[in-house]
Amino acid sequence: MVEMGLKSKKVASNQVRIPTPERGTAVHVTRYGRGQSVILHPDDFGRLRQLDELADRASRLKPLRFTEAGRRAHFEEDRSAGEPIEDPEILRRLFG
Repeated sequence: MVEMGLKSKKVASNQVRIPTPERGTAVHVTRYGRGQSVILHPDDFGRLRQLDELADRASRLKPLRFTEAGRRAHFEEDRSAGEPIEDPEILRRLFG
């Protein structure tokens, strides 16, 4: 698996002219009709970094494995019409 974590690069504000970013709004900067960059509010960028870290950690988790009872429960739920069975007593009778 190739790691593609979000990287950050700082540029001094006197080197570029950018609008003041608003929280919750991404500013797409284009040049000759093509995407050049995106400007985010620092809070939004922090959230994006947190989400990137969360996705990276989640991608490293071991896959979940169904137990035999879990397989049977999913099979029974797929076969039955109507609402899912959530009553503990009914589930005990069905799956012991």
